[in-house]
Amino acid sequence: MANYLWFVLNVTLSSADSEPVNDEGFYTIRFMIENKPYWIAASKVLHLNGEDGQLNSSVSYWRDFPLSLDNSLSPQEKKRNTVCYPRTVSLISLENDGLIAIEDENTTWAQVTALDEQMLPIQGWVNIKDNAQAHIKRRSPWHWPGFETIEEKATTSELTKKLSTNRSTRLDIEDCTEAMLTVLRILAQSGYNHYLWKFLPDKGKNKVKEFLQLLEINNKNPFTKEQFKAALRTSWTAELIGHLLVKYESEWYADEALSKWNEIDDLFEEEKQQQKELIEAGLDELGITEPYLRDFALDVVDEAHKHVKSNWQLEKEQRIKPSLWWQQVAQAQAQAQAQNQTTSTEQSDANTPKLTNLSTDGKAWFIHPVAMVDYFSGNTVLFKKGDKDDIIREINIRLAGFGGNVPTDEFTERTENMIKQFQRDYMQVDETGVVDMNVIKAIDEFQEEYAINNTIWLQLKCKCSPKKCSGFGNGLGTNTSPERYNTYEFPGIHRSLLFGLCALNFYLARQDVYKFRLISSGYRCHSHTDGKTANHRGKALDIQFYKGTWAIGGLNKNNIAPLLYIRDNFFKTYLNAQDNWKEKNLFTTEPIGLDANDKPIIGYTYSWIHMDVRSFEKQYLLDEYFCTDATTLNKEKLITLINK
Repeated sequence: MANYLWFVLNVTLSSADSEPVNDEGFYTIRFMIENKPYWIAASKVLHLNGEDGQLNSSVSYWRDFPLSLDNSLSPQEKKRNTVCYPRTVSLISLENDGLIAIEDENTTWAQVTALDEQMLPIQGWVNIKDNAQAHIKRRSPWHWPGFETIEEKATTSELTKKLSTNRSTRLDIEDCTEAMLTVLRILAQSGYNHYLWKFLPDKGKNKVKEFLQLLEINNKNPFTKEQFKAALRTSWTAELIGHLLVKYESEWYADEALSKWNEIDDLFEEEKQQQKELIEAGLDELGITEPYLRDFALDVVDEAHKHVKSNWQLEKEQRIKPSLWWQQVAQAQAQAQAQNQTTSTEQSDANTPKLTNLSTDGKAWFIHPVAMVDYFSGNTVLFKKGDKDDIIREINIRLAGFGGNVPTDEFTERTENMIKQFQRDYMQVDETGVVDMNVIKAIDEFQEEYAINNTIWLQLKCKCSPKKCSGFGNGLGTNTSPERYNTYEFPGIHRSLLFGLCALNFYLARQDVYKFRLISSGYRCHSHTDGKTANHRGKALDIQFYKGTWAIGGLNKNNIAPLLYIRDNFFKTYLNAQDNWKEKNLFTTEPIGLDANDKPIIGYTYSWIHMDVRSFEKQYLLDEYFCTDATTLNKEKLITLINK
């Protein structure tokens, strides 16, 4: 009986199978063992629907107040359930999302999401009553926690040079400005090389240099572009960076001669020489010694930089110079103030308005507007369950790989679950299931980050092109039903299918064993040697993978186990794909396997995974849902559509 626990339960969370215990709609989340209160995660007992019963397995529980893990838990479990990073949340938002519960004793609990030591999100309940828990503080909306001030002293040309150097070589810690060092500290603290974040110094270049050397990021473990992107997608990291108040010289300030911008001119020559040195080193490594080949490669650099310098001169004259207003306004304010000081003294100081002038040196404190707005207004909900809009259709298409969906303009329960999965897995924020501007921006970022590249587009095209078809058929056949026998050549690949591929690559990127390899078969027109397969006329993809460095392929019985693992743990788990065509409107994969003699079985795959949208109803297979390139796949950014 070690894995079962009898208990008396009064349930706690709203669901379709339970009723509120009072008019307010709150639920108790406490249960009793031998008249002693214990606490467990509500998700572990939802299957009981509020009735007495047994747990299906052993679970972690709490018994002390404030809630602390029982001593029977392993150190790993305690570590996994310990919050290591501060978090500020809005009680109004929690209440709107149904994350507030009230006990009989009028004790109020809030379910919050925070980060453990490994920077993984964990959820738990906290008592928000004043002084109930020492580490929980209630703050006014006017309280601004976590803001940090930085005075950046580097000039525009110095910053440009440092950034240029960082692109071509490796920026030394000594060359980092205060703003650069602060961002590095935030990224280190927020989960990259997190095991040493406790050594993070407060401020000062010397201490920071020692810390960064300790992390060895200057030589062995630099922050990569992918790490920067991943960190900025984490709401906690973005919040810290958004809370930086930086004082620096405004880009709207410069003298008439554009002196500070002209200083950048000399940097073009330095960058050109750096690039030439890199190219020459690459040519040496490849063993290319012929003078005409080396000269050609270096001439290309000269020509490119000549074009860049020409564009830079146009940039200064046509964009930068017309936008300089700071100095003019500052001078006008100074003159107005001088006039005020010489006016009649009959007017009392109390009635004389005090002007707050712009600085004459162009320096000011700059605050991230989004970080400030978040403190004074909630994030407006744009779409929620029950709504209907053409933009909702686009969201359903672009996030189809997060749980599966069809191109409908209705915000259904599937849409809500899809948004929650996207928020949890990609955005790494609290799950609300509604669309706000943060979700819109994140979808645009997801599209850009996991865009289908030109190599994959070539693989998607029919092998008959361009001699026998356009690459995506010739529109032959009649669009009939059922889809299994529909020979119609759809005008491209279904957009939901391709965005499903984008989501698949996102989930594959979260581990290091299995990776996308290629599309072995995309579109097949009537003239294709395998053109009898109706699915591949725009509704199907055959995808191949790596396991480590092994390219899974060929007629090999060893392929079956890893393919089944990928199907079950990625396609089924994240894309909600089925492995037959029984249910409507789902992604479907073909069966995987070989016969007893390790020979192919008709209708089975053995070195690839087949995914299609054959089970989609006819209304979701209209010509308008098919695409032939990045433009027709991605269309306009959602932020553009929202602002129209």
